[in-house]
Amino acid sequence: MSAKVRSVDRLRPAARAVLTVVGFISAVFGLWAICLPEGFFTTIPGLATSGMYHQHLVGDVGLAFLGSGVLMCLGGAMQMAQLAVAGCVFPSLHAIFHVFVWVQRGCLSDAVTVFDFFVVVLPTALASASVLALPRRKHETSI
Repeated sequence: MSAKVRSVDRLRPAARAVLTVVGFISAVFGLWAICLPEGFFTTIPGLATSGMYHQHLVGDVGLAFLGSGVLMCLGGAMQMAQLAVAGCVFPSLHAIFHVFVWVQRGCLSDAVTVFDFFVVVLPTALASASVLALPRRKHETSI
């Protein structure tokens, strides 16, 4: 490889930082949902108006956020794209679901939409894009 630094290598520290920050926030949200499920349910905009409170469901979602956050943080810290990708799966599916709900709601511009964009969709997009800057390890195959 030449002495020139590839542009993806220049992005790597920023990508690691994004994955760490988004992963940490995801893990905190997860712990909040696990430890204080009623508070989580009543505080998140639009959640309480979407249906009845269900402690088990809120706890399940909390575990998904916690696991995703830990994997994103580890992927960024260890520069392992595979871990970061695994950490981005649930948040990506979650963000896509929120976009569908936004469309079903008639593309409203309200507090729920603003919250969803800045807390669900944008961080997930940034974390998912950051994975592209991480090094990939080639899989060894044996015959």
